[in-house]
Amino acid sequence: MVHGIFSGDFQPGTGVHGSIQQWVNTPSLPICRRCRVCNNLYTQFLDYIDLPKIITFELRDKTTVLDTIVSVRQLSDADLDYRLVGIVYFGNTHFIAHIIKQDGQIWFWHHSFAI
Repeated sequence: MVHGIFSGDFQPGTGVHGSIQQWVNTPSLPICRRCRVCNNLYTQFLDYIDLPKIITFELRDKTTVLDTIVSVRQLSDADLDYRLVGIVYFGNTHFIAHIIKQDGQIWFWHHSFAI
């Protein structure tokens, strides 16, 4: 996970997960980068010490379930819950965003651009 104090970004490795919660609960993930010496895939080990306020997940498959609440267990055994607040779809020459407000309202934004 790449993160700063205010945000974190989960990027897909080589595996597909059934849900975001399952992804977060996986203690180690093979990633797409390879060792220059032995050519084996690197493995990323995850320990959550000081979690950021915002986290993002980049999905490359269409089968992962988007959990509305994701609970992350920190090394201190305290759980931190994250609420889904937005989804962005990107492809070809457009993107679509859905923003989910705390009261349940969903805002929709679509943008197309020329390449």
